[in-house]
Amino acid sequence: MRGRGLADFTAVQPIHMAAYAEELQAGLSEPTVKQHLAAIRMLFDWLVTGQAVPVSPASSVRGPRYSITKASRRCCRRRKRVSCCAVWMFPA
Repeated sequence: MRGRGLADFTAVQPIHMAAYAEELQAGLSEPTVKQHLAAIRMLFDWLVTGQAVPVSPASSVRGPRYSITKASRRCCRRRKRVSCCAVWMFPA
């Protein structure tokens, strides 16, 4: 924090968190950025609970969107590729 011009945790503002998130996105993958922000959010929640800071500057900052799409599962039966559900519902 001192390298960024901030004296302590009470000086951190949401704009600082957003800038940090953008800096992380330049060099890390989306899931890694989300994990970093989640850890920082938990730290500030703990500091708010302990009354070290009045509000959490990390609560309003969200990470990048990331979702995984799964391919449909397929299996082979009698040299035809059919859905596993179809095999289960209509056994030969």
